[in-house]
Amino acid sequence: MKKLLSILITGIPALTFCQTISTDAPSVSASATSVPKGVFQIESSFDFHWNSESDSRTFTLPFNLVKYGITDKLEIRHTHSLNVRKSTSLDGGLHAKPGELGLGIKYSILDKPDNKTKMGVIGHWTVHPDVVSNTWSGTFAISQEFSKKHAMGGNVGGSFGLLTTSCSNESAGTFNASWIYSYLVSEKWSVFGEVYANYSRSTTTYDPACDMETRTFESSFFSGDIGVLFWVRENIQLDYVFGFGLDHNSYFHSLGFNIMLN
Repeated sequence: MKKLLSILITGIPALTFCQTISTDAPSVSASATSVPKGVFQIESSFDFHWNSESDSRTFTLPFNLVKYGITDKLEIRHTHSLNVRKSTSLDGGLHAKPGELGLGIKYSILDKPDNKTKMGVIGHWTVHPDVVSNTWSGTFAISQEFSKKHAMGGNVGGSFGLLTTSCSNESAGTFNASWIYSYLVSEKWSVFGEVYANYSRSTTTYDPACDMETRTFESSFFSGDIGVLFWVRENIQLDYVFGFGLDHNSYFHSLGFNIMLN
């Protein structure tokens, strides 16, 4: 689910204070800023998700976001992960498989150093290694620094995906939105709280030989999370986040390591 899972970044997640490294991690909201020209950045997180509806437990070992600055406003992005899942609704066993592979760009529309308002757009294309699946997504990100310690931000975005099997074709669209508040505790520590919502609708059509009717499925959820960030050095960030469902029974933990290389 992560991003999610539209993950997301900046000296504080989705927001910018005075730290050198700017990350999308560990919040769901993406930051409005891109990495500087010539900078290579790796953001890794080890996640655990639990969902009561399917009684499923998913470990991501890890989720990686790799970024490189083409210009001071434009970055290229790559995501990949390894997922290990256990679900009693299946056979109760552990199943390990690669997660989706993603390629994308982020462009900072408004990102001057002396400007307290930041804006950016993100585009992503993802494929799944073991099925014929393509998803295209777009996100608008904004953040506002109110003082040296207080900042807020948010995302609005959507995606469209196609999944093809030997018997069916599925199309799915999603809409998501998030809001985040961050507080800079000290030069080394910051904390944040976040809420986010998602709505999705999918339609599956079947080959006549399969003798099945067209199905449409809708779902939505409302969730929140709280987290803490620690800057080991100007180019190294550690983080932890705890997330929870606000209208459903689920939760997740995430530990992250992020490094910026010039």
